[in-house]
Amino acid sequence: MNGIVIYKSRYGAAKQYAEWIAETLNIPAKTTDEVTNAHLIACDYVIAGSSIYIGKILMKDWLMQNSEALTGKKHFLFIVGAAPPSEKAKTEKYFTDNISNEILKSSQCYYLQGKSIFKELSWWDKFLLKAGAKFAPTPELKKEMLTEFNAIRKENLNELLNTVEVFRKPK
Repeated sequence: MNGIVIYKSRYGAAKQYAEWIAETLNIPAKTTDEVTNAHLIACDYVIAGSSIYIGKILMKDWLMQNSEALTGKKHFLFIVGAAPPSEKAKTEKYFTDNISNEILKSSQCYYLQGKSIFKELSWWDKFLLKAGAKFAPTPELKKEMLTEFNAIRKENLNELLNTVEVFRKPK
């Protein structure tokens, strides 16, 4: 079975996860800018991953533009964000708000926590983060928003990788 990992990353977390997936499954990883229609046609399954930024996944437009080429293929989608994975309602909403029902029906979705390293952020993102924290409803949330973290771990991919491996096994 042929597969591909396609990703769009803002600060490197989705890229790191995509590279680990590609390495483990021995399939190529390409950015949304690098992947061609020929790549999609040659695949039996697609693993697509994206960072989320202010509630919108970065590859939302790419998914819409390529929905026809993705039809009939198995999809494994992952979104990388700052929210803890325990916030299920919030993280599930990221998928339903950003991905068409047509694609979601043939997809298995995974939320992965990324990182927030203040010195890596653009000045605009620093501004938005500080502004958002200023209006946080509780001091705890404000502190959480301004606390740096790096939750990128290869083991976060275990469930996704196991599911893909089961799918790839000959029937």
